Amino acid sequence: MEFRLASTSDIDSLSELRWQDKVVEESVVPAGSKEEFFEAFRVYLHEHLNQSLNVWVAEENHEIVANVYITRVRKVPNPKCYSGEIAYVSGVFTLRHMRNKGLGQALFEKVKAWSEKEGIELIILWPSERAKPFYERLGFKNENDVIELEF
Repeated sequence: MEFRLASTSDIDSLSELRWQDKVVEESVVPAGSKEEFFEAFRVYLHEHLNQSLNVWVAEENHEIVANVYITRVRKVPNPKCYSGEIAYVSGVFTLRHMRNKGLGQALFEKVKAWSEKEGIELIILWPSERAKPFYERLGFKNENDVIELEF
């Protein structure tokens, strides 16, 4: 199993995984065709990959089997720290046949080590109820109140 940051050569595989995650697994009704989604997704990744968006992948036999999307958010400088960043985990997916094998934990250990090396101060995410125990085992804590305004 190889763990690495995604590159532009992974965009087609990531497009398929994102479609499978949202449409197949979560039953999200797509706004258009699969081809339209792939085009929009490709454009987005070409603009943001390895800039404000990093994608960690787990790869087995040259196939991406899991991924973690991390949106990096630069904090406004303050007198204490001029250049802080937080990481927002905006998507996590593992192929069904690869689940419950410790892959997610191994992938997140890479993400955590990379985040620390990159000087990221905090990793945040909004997990499903089902996923909360997984993230708690990884050391995430549910101690802060988040106030949301949904549109």
